[in-house]
Amino acid sequence: MTSKLVVNTIEADTGISSVSFASSISLSSTSIFHISNAGINIGADTNINRPSAGVIGFNINGSEAARINANGFSGDGSQLTGLPAGLGTALSTVQTSPLNKLYYTDRILSIGSTVTVDHPASATGAYTQYADILVEDNADLIVADGDDLIPDILGLGGNGTTGAGGAGRLLVDNIVNRSGTGAPTFPNGAVVTGVITATSSDVVIGTAGKGIDFSAQTTSSASGVVVQSEKITHFEEGIYVPTIVCSSSGSITLNTSYNKLSYTRINKTVTVHGRVRVSAVSSPSGQQLRVGLPFTSDVLTGYGDAGRVFGYGRLENAAQHQYYYGISATAGNNDFVQIHRIDENTDNPANVCQDVDSNARISVSFTYRAQ
Repeated sequence: MTSKLVVNTIEADTGISSVSFASSISLSSTSIFHISNAGINIGADTNINRPSAGVIGFNINGSEAARINANGFSGDGSQLTGLPAGLGTALSTVQTSPLNKLYYTDRILSIGSTVTVDHPASATGAYTQYADILVEDNADLIVADGDDLIPDILGLGGNGTTGAGGAGRLLVDNIVNRSGTGAPTFPNGAVVTGVITATSSDVVIGTAGKGIDFSAQTTSSASGVVVQSEKITHFEEGIYVPTIVCSSSGSITLNTSYNKLSYTRINKTVTVHGRVRVSAVSSPSGQQLRVGLPFTSDVLTGYGDAGRVFGYGRLENAAQHQYYYGISATAGNNDFVQIHRIDENTDNPANVCQDVDSNARISVSFTYRAQ
Protein backbone atom coordinates (compact mmCIF):
# COMPACT_ATOMS: atom_id res chain seq x y z
CA MET A 1 0.00 0.00 0.00
CA THR A 2 1.30 3.50 -0.87
CA SER A 3 0.52 6.48 1.40
CA LYS A 4 0.76 10.14 0.30
CA LEU A 5 1.32 13.31 2.38
CA VAL A 6 0.58 16.55 0.56
CA VAL A 7 2.04 19.66 2.31
CA ASN A 8 3.79 22.92 1.35
CA THR A 9 6.27 23.10 4.24
CA ILE A 10 7.77 20.67 6.72
CA GLU A 11 9.28 22.33 9.79
CA ALA A 12 11.02 20.95 12.85
CA ASP A 13 9.21 21.04 16.14
CA THR A 14 9.92 23.82 18.61
CA GLY A 15 13.40 23.53 20.06
CA ILE A 16 14.58 21.12 17.35
CA SER A 17 17.03 22.46 14.74
CA SER A 18 16.28 20.05 11.92
CA VAL A 19 13.89 17.51 10.50
CA SER A 20 15.07 13.91 10.41
CA PHE A 21 13.85 11.20 8.07
CA ALA A 22 14.11 7.68 9.36
CA SER A 23 14.46 6.28 5.85
CA SER A 24 15.37 7.47 2.36
CA ILE A 25 13.27 9.86 0.31
CA SER A 26 12.41 8.89 -3.25
CA LEU A 27 11.40 11.34 -5.99
CA SER A 28 9.72 10.59 -9.26
CA SER A 29 11.71 11.06 -12.48
CA THR A 30 10.05 14.43 -13.12
CA SER A 31 10.27 15.77 -9.58
CA ILE A 32 12.84 18.29 -8.36
CA PHE A 33 14.16 18.55 -4.81
CA HIS A 34 14.78 22.25 -4.00
CA ILE A 35 17.44 23.20 -1.47
CA SER A 36 18.45 26.68 -0.27
CA ASN A 37 21.82 28.28 -1.12
CA ALA A 38 23.18 26.94 2.19
CA GLY A 39 23.17 23.52 0.56
CA ILE A 40 23.39 20.05 2.00
CA ASN A 41 25.51 18.87 4.91
CA ILE A 42 26.93 15.39 4.56
CA GLY A 43 28.03 14.37 8.01
CA ALA A 44 29.66 16.93 10.30
CA ASP A 45 32.54 17.99 8.00
CA THR A 46 31.23 18.16 4.41
CA ASN A 47 28.89 20.66 2.73
CA ILE A 48 27.69 21.17 -0.85
CA ASN A 49 26.35 24.68 -1.38
CA ARG A 50 25.56 27.46 -3.87
CA PRO A 51 27.94 30.37 -3.12
CA SER A 52 26.66 32.40 -6.10
CA ALA A 53 24.46 32.05 -9.17
CA GLY A 54 25.58 29.20 -11.42
CA VAL A 55 28.23 27.98 -8.96
CA ILE A 56 28.43 24.84 -6.83
CA GLY A 57 30.79 24.94 -3.88
CA PHE A 58 32.35 22.02 -2.00
CA ASN A 59 33.38 22.72 1.58
CA ILE A 60 35.47 20.41 3.76
CA ASN A 61 35.84 21.15 7.47
CA GLY A 62 34.40 24.62 6.98
CA SER A 63 36.75 25.64 4.12
CA GLU A 64 35.96 25.69 0.42
CA ALA A 65 37.93 22.99 -1.38
CA ALA A 66 36.65 23.43 -4.94
CA ARG A 67 34.06 25.02 -7.20
CA ILE A 68 32.29 24.09 -10.40
CA ASN A 69 30.79 26.71 -12.72
CA ALA A 70 29.97 27.01 -16.40
CA ASN A 71 33.69 27.31 -17.22
CA GLY A 72 34.64 24.11 -15.41
CA PHE A 73 36.45 23.12 -12.24
CA SER A 74 38.55 25.41 -10.04
CA GLY A 75 40.50 24.54 -6.95
CA ASP A 76 43.43 22.36 -5.90
CA GLY A 77 43.74 19.65 -8.56
CA SER A 78 47.00 18.14 -7.37
CA GLN A 79 45.30 14.84 -6.52
CA LEU A 80 43.40 14.53 -9.80
CA THR A 81 44.30 11.80 -12.28
CA GLY A 82 43.73 11.32 -16.01
CA LEU A 83 44.44 14.99 -16.81
CA PRO A 84 47.05 16.53 -19.15
CA ALA A 85 50.42 16.65 -17.39
CA GLY A 86 52.98 19.46 -17.51
CA LEU A 87 54.84 17.59 -20.25
CA GLY A 88 51.68 16.97 -22.26
CA THR A 89 48.81 14.51 -22.24
CA ALA A 90 49.45 10.93 -21.19
CA LEU A 91 48.90 8.32 -23.90
CA SER A 92 46.90 6.27 -21.39
CA THR A 93 44.73 7.19 -18.38
CA VAL A 94 45.48 3.86 -16.70
CA GLN A 95 47.94 4.63 -13.91
CA THR A 96 49.60 1.20 -14.09
CA SER A 97 50.18 1.33 -17.85
CA PRO A 98 53.62 2.38 -19.18
CA LEU A 99 51.72 4.55 -21.68
CA ASN A 100 50.58 6.66 -18.74
CA LYS A 101 54.17 7.90 -18.49
CA LEU A 102 54.48 8.69 -22.21
CA TYR A 103 53.10 12.05 -23.31
CA TYR A 104 52.18 13.99 -26.40
CA THR A 105 51.44 17.64 -27.15
CA ASP A 106 49.63 19.05 -30.15
CA ARG A 107 51.94 21.13 -32.31
CA ILE A 108 49.88 24.35 -32.39
CA LEU A 109 48.69 26.46 -29.46
CA SER A 110 45.91 28.63 -30.90
CA ILE A 111 45.21 32.06 -29.40
CA GLY A 112 41.75 33.21 -30.41
CA SER A 113 41.47 36.34 -28.26
CA THR A 114 43.89 38.92 -26.92
CA VAL A 115 46.04 37.69 -24.03
CA THR A 116 48.96 39.24 -22.15
CA VAL A 117 51.96 37.25 -20.94
CA ASP A 118 52.92 38.94 -17.66
CA HIS A 119 54.73 36.49 -15.43
CA PRO A 120 55.87 37.28 -11.86
CA ALA A 121 59.04 39.34 -11.52
CA SER A 122 60.69 36.39 -9.76
CA ALA A 123 60.25 34.16 -12.83
CA THR A 124 62.91 33.70 -15.50
CA GLY A 125 60.31 33.52 -18.25
CA ALA A 126 57.06 32.04 -19.49
CA TYR A 127 57.22 28.98 -21.72
CA THR A 128 55.16 26.32 -23.43
CA GLN A 129 55.85 22.90 -24.86
CA TYR A 130 53.78 23.75 -27.95
CA ALA A 131 56.08 24.10 -30.96
CA ASP A 132 53.95 26.74 -32.71
CA ILE A 133 51.88 29.58 -31.31
CA LEU A 134 49.16 30.59 -33.75
CA VAL A 135 47.63 34.02 -33.19
CA GLU A 136 44.23 34.06 -34.88
CA ASP A 137 42.77 37.00 -36.80
CA ASN A 138 41.73 39.96 -34.60
CA ALA A 139 43.65 38.54 -31.62
CA ASP A 140 46.84 39.87 -30.04
CA LEU A 141 49.57 38.10 -28.11
CA ILE A 142 51.18 40.70 -25.86
CA VAL A 143 54.39 40.05 -23.92
CA ALA A 144 54.79 42.51 -21.05
CA ASP A 145 57.85 44.72 -20.76
CA GLY A 146 60.80 42.80 -19.32
CA ASP A 147 59.11 39.42 -19.76
CA ASP A 148 60.18 36.49 -21.95
CA LEU A 149 58.07 33.94 -23.83
CA ILE A 150 59.74 30.72 -24.98
CA PRO A 151 57.78 28.41 -27.30
CA ASP A 152 58.81 24.78 -27.79
CA ILE A 153 60.62 24.64 -24.44
CA LEU A 154 61.32 20.93 -24.95
CA GLY A 155 62.92 21.51 -28.34
CA LEU A 156 60.69 19.02 -30.13
CA GLY A 157 59.69 21.33 -32.95
CA GLY A 158 61.07 19.20 -35.72
CA ASN A 159 64.62 20.40 -36.37
CA GLY A 160 66.19 17.30 -34.87
CA THR A 161 67.50 18.93 -31.70
CA THR A 162 66.44 19.04 -28.10
CA GLY A 163 66.73 21.81 -25.55
CA ALA A 164 64.93 24.97 -24.57
CA GLY A 165 63.36 26.82 -27.46
CA GLY A 166 64.46 24.27 -30.04
CA ALA A 167 62.29 25.18 -33.03
CA GLY A 168 59.34 27.13 -31.69
CA ARG A 169 57.48 29.51 -33.97
CA LEU A 170 55.05 32.37 -33.68
CA LEU A 171 52.50 32.16 -36.50
CA VAL A 172 51.32 35.74 -36.90
CA ASP A 173 50.70 38.21 -39.71
CA ASN A 174 51.90 41.32 -37.86
CA ILE A 175 54.39 41.94 -35.05
CA VAL A 176 54.30 45.30 -33.23
CA ASN A 177 55.49 46.57 -29.87
CA ARG A 178 53.39 46.11 -26.75
CA SER A 179 51.51 49.38 -27.18
CA GLY A 180 50.59 48.40 -30.74
CA THR A 181 51.91 51.70 -32.12
CA GLY A 182 55.55 51.01 -32.94
CA ALA A 183 58.14 48.45 -33.92
CA PRO A 184 59.31 45.68 -31.58
CA THR A 185 62.91 45.42 -30.41
CA PHE A 186 65.07 42.35 -31.07
CA PRO A 187 67.93 42.92 -28.59
CA ASN A 188 69.94 39.91 -29.78
CA GLY A 189 69.19 40.38 -33.47
CA ALA A 190 67.15 38.23 -35.83
CA VAL A 191 68.12 35.36 -38.14
CA VAL A 192 66.08 35.28 -41.36
CA THR A 193 66.09 32.34 -43.76
CA GLY A 194 63.43 33.73 -46.10
CA VAL A 195 62.93 37.05 -47.88
CA ILE A 196 62.43 40.35 -46.06
CA THR A 197 60.02 42.65 -47.88
CA ALA A 198 59.43 46.29 -46.93
CA THR A 199 56.02 47.15 -48.40
CA SER A 200 55.18 50.58 -46.98
CA SER A 201 58.29 51.76 -45.16
CA ASP A 202 62.09 51.62 -45.25
CA VAL A 203 64.77 49.41 -43.74
CA VAL A 204 66.49 51.78 -41.32
CA ILE A 205 70.05 51.38 -40.03
CA GLY A 206 69.69 53.11 -36.68
CA THR A 207 73.37 53.25 -35.64
CA ALA A 208 76.16 54.92 -37.60
CA GLY A 209 78.79 52.45 -38.79
CA LYS A 210 76.33 49.54 -38.83
CA GLY A 211 74.85 48.09 -41.99
CA ILE A 212 74.57 44.96 -44.13
CA ASP A 213 77.27 42.30 -43.69
CA PHE A 214 78.39 40.33 -46.75
CA SER A 215 81.23 38.46 -45.02
CA ALA A 216 79.69 35.10 -46.01
CA GLN A 217 80.55 35.73 -49.66
CA THR A 218 83.72 34.54 -51.38
CA THR A 219 86.28 37.33 -51.65
CA SER A 220 88.47 38.06 -54.67
CA SER A 221 91.29 35.62 -55.39
CA ALA A 222 93.40 38.18 -57.25
CA SER A 223 97.03 38.49 -56.25
CA GLY A 224 97.78 40.73 -53.29
CA VAL A 225 94.12 41.22 -52.30
CA VAL A 226 93.60 42.95 -48.96
CA VAL A 227 89.90 42.92 -48.02
CA GLN A 228 89.16 46.09 -46.07
CA SER A 229 85.40 45.76 -45.65
CA GLU A 230 82.54 43.40 -46.48
CA LYS A 231 79.78 45.59 -45.07
CA ILE A 232 77.59 48.31 -46.53
CA THR A 233 77.47 50.90 -43.77
CA HIS A 234 76.93 54.17 -45.66
CA PHE A 235 74.72 55.17 -48.56
CA GLU A 236 74.06 58.72 -49.67
CA GLU A 237 72.95 60.56 -52.79
CA GLY A 238 73.05 64.31 -53.14
CA ILE A 239 73.86 67.56 -54.87
CA TYR A 240 76.62 69.93 -53.79
CA VAL A 241 78.25 73.19 -54.87
CA PRO A 242 81.96 72.57 -55.54
CA THR A 243 84.63 75.10 -54.83
CA ILE A 244 86.65 76.15 -57.92
CA VAL A 245 90.14 77.30 -56.96
CA CYS A 246 93.26 78.13 -58.97
CA SER A 247 96.47 76.61 -57.62
CA SER A 248 98.35 79.93 -57.75
CA SER A 249 96.14 83.03 -57.65
CA GLY A 250 93.02 84.75 -58.91
CA SER A 251 89.43 83.54 -58.70
CA ILE A 252 86.78 81.84 -60.79
CA THR A 253 83.10 82.48 -60.03
CA LEU A 254 80.34 80.05 -61.02
CA ASN A 255 76.91 80.86 -62.45
CA THR A 256 74.55 80.31 -59.48
CA SER A 257 72.03 78.60 -61.78
CA TYR A 258 74.64 76.08 -62.97
CA ASN A 259 76.97 75.63 -60.00
CA LYS A 260 76.13 72.14 -58.75
CA LEU A 261 77.46 68.60 -59.16
CA SER A 262 75.81 65.34 -58.14
CA TYR A 263 77.36 62.62 -56.03
CA THR A 264 76.61 59.10 -54.79
CA ARG A 265 78.41 57.52 -51.86
CA ILE A 266 78.40 53.78 -51.01
CA ASN A 267 80.62 53.12 -48.00
CA LYS A 268 83.83 55.01 -48.83
CA THR A 269 83.34 54.89 -52.60
CA VAL A 270 82.14 58.24 -53.96
CA THR A 271 81.12 58.95 -57.55
CA VAL A 272 80.85 62.57 -58.76
CA HIS A 273 79.57 63.80 -62.09
CA GLY A 274 78.06 66.83 -63.76
CA ARG A 275 78.98 70.17 -65.28
CA VAL A 276 79.23 73.71 -63.90
CA ARG A 277 79.36 77.02 -65.76
CA VAL A 278 81.66 79.94 -65.14
CA SER A 279 80.12 83.42 -64.92
CA ALA A 280 83.15 85.57 -64.08
CA VAL A 281 86.92 85.35 -63.60
CA SER A 282 89.49 87.57 -61.89
CA SER A 283 93.06 87.04 -63.09
CA PRO A 284 93.03 83.26 -62.66
CA SER A 285 96.47 81.64 -62.63
CA GLY A 286 97.85 78.20 -61.86
CA GLN A 287 98.92 74.91 -63.38
CA GLN A 288 96.04 73.14 -61.61
CA LEU A 289 92.34 73.99 -61.58
CA ARG A 290 90.98 72.48 -58.36
CA VAL A 291 87.38 71.22 -58.21
CA GLY A 292 86.11 70.66 -54.67
CA LEU A 293 85.04 67.21 -53.45
CA PRO A 294 81.95 66.38 -51.34
CA PHE A 295 84.16 64.30 -48.97
CA THR A 296 87.89 64.44 -48.29
CA SER A 297 89.77 61.75 -50.23
CA ASP A 298 91.54 58.88 -48.48
CA VAL A 299 95.31 58.33 -48.52
CA LEU A 300 95.37 54.49 -48.27
CA THR A 301 98.76 54.61 -46.57
CA GLY A 302 100.99 51.69 -47.47
CA TYR A 303 99.28 50.98 -50.78
CA GLY A 304 101.15 53.33 -53.09
CA ASP A 305 98.95 55.50 -55.30
CA ALA A 306 95.80 53.42 -54.74
CA GLY A 307 94.15 56.39 -53.05
CA ARG A 308 94.73 58.93 -55.81
CA VAL A 309 91.65 60.50 -57.44
CA PHE A 310 91.39 60.09 -61.20
CA GLY A 311 88.67 60.22 -63.83
CA TYR A 312 87.17 62.32 -66.61
CA GLY A 313 87.52 66.12 -66.67
CA ARG A 314 87.07 68.67 -69.43
CA LEU A 315 87.11 72.42 -69.96
CA GLU A 316 84.71 73.58 -72.65
CA ASN A 317 84.81 77.04 -74.26
CA ALA A 318 88.34 77.51 -72.89
CA ALA A 319 91.45 78.74 -74.67
CA GLN A 320 92.29 75.23 -75.95
CA HIS A 321 90.28 72.36 -77.38
CA GLN A 322 88.38 70.55 -74.57
CA TYR A 323 90.38 67.35 -75.11
CA TYR A 324 93.55 69.17 -74.09
CA TYR A 325 92.33 69.06 -70.50
CA GLY A 326 91.89 66.21 -68.04
CA ILE A 327 92.05 65.17 -64.41
CA SER A 328 95.50 64.57 -63.00
CA ALA A 329 95.87 61.72 -60.50
CA THR A 330 95.30 63.87 -57.41
CA ALA A 331 96.87 62.69 -54.15
CA GLY A 332 94.63 61.53 -51.29
CA ASN A 333 93.83 63.44 -48.11
CA ASN A 334 92.61 66.40 -50.16
CA ASP A 335 89.22 68.02 -50.58
CA PHE A 336 89.69 68.66 -54.32
CA VAL A 337 90.54 66.98 -57.63
CA GLN A 338 92.84 68.74 -60.08
CA ILE A 339 92.30 69.49 -63.80
CA HIS A 340 95.39 70.24 -65.88
CA ARG A 341 96.65 70.27 -69.48
CA ILE A 342 97.11 66.68 -70.68
CA ASP A 343 98.44 67.56 -74.14
CA GLU A 344 101.91 68.11 -72.70
CA ASN A 345 104.34 65.50 -71.38
CA THR A 346 106.12 67.66 -68.85
CA ASP A 347 106.47 68.15 -65.12
CA ASN A 348 105.84 71.85 -65.65
CA PRO A 349 102.49 72.00 -67.52
CA ALA A 350 100.94 75.13 -68.93
CA ASN A 351 98.91 77.59 -66.87
CA VAL A 352 95.49 75.97 -67.17
CA CYS A 353 93.67 78.49 -65.00
CA GLN A 354 94.38 81.40 -67.33
CA ASP A 355 92.71 79.39 -70.14
CA VAL A 356 89.40 79.80 -68.29
CA ASP A 357 87.15 82.72 -69.13
CA SER A 358 83.62 83.77 -68.14
CA ASN A 359 82.05 81.51 -70.77
CA ALA A 360 83.86 78.30 -69.80
CA ARG A 361 82.22 75.02 -68.78
CA ILE A 362 83.82 72.51 -66.39
CA SER A 363 82.68 68.88 -66.76
CA VAL A 364 83.74 66.01 -64.48
CA SER A 365 82.96 62.35 -63.89
CA PHE A 366 85.14 60.38 -61.47
CA THR A 367 85.06 57.90 -58.60
CA TYR A 368 87.33 57.95 -55.56
CA ARG A 369 87.79 56.63 -52.02
CA ALA A 370 86.72 58.95 -49.22
CA GLN A 371 88.00 58.93 -45.66
